[in-house]
Amino acid sequence: MKTMIQRRMILIACLCIAVIAIFSLCGTQPRVCTTMGCVPGVQVKIIDPEWKAAPVVNVLIIADGREIRDRDCEHTPGVEEEHEHTVSFSGGACSVRIEDRGQPVKNMRVTVRWDGGEVTRDFQPEYVMHYPNGPDCPGACKQAVVEMRL
Repeated sequence: MKTMIQRRMILIACLCIAVIAIFSLCGTQPRVCTTMGCVPGVQVKIIDPEWKAAPVVNVLIIADGREIRDRDCEHTPGVEEEHEHTVSFSGGACSVRIEDRGQPVKNMRVTVRWDGGEVTRDFQPEYVMHYPNGPDCPGACKQAVVEMRL
């Protein structure tokens, strides 16, 4: 008699373990990663809260002793940046971005010139890791944002 009861108890225990295992596997979902790209480098953002610069500014960037960018850019706010009077040099018609070519920029000098004025500032970019596809997915890179206040 005891062996029959013991067999049933073992069978019930095995069934319970199987049911628990199946339900625990149903709760886990496979990791889904997007394939967004991430470009390591520095973004330069010009902030002019009082609109003292002219509509067109010249931006000169010297990074680690090398001239990287020297270009004229239209000084107008983006739609979401209008409240800060910000010109974002991160892509679009006026884009100034320093990409890492195997070596992150350590020291940079940014000069913004316009009719009647010029501002020069030195920066040491602080990089942070960006995970556009999620922290457990490939495609991470180090990026920094430098804010140049006029």
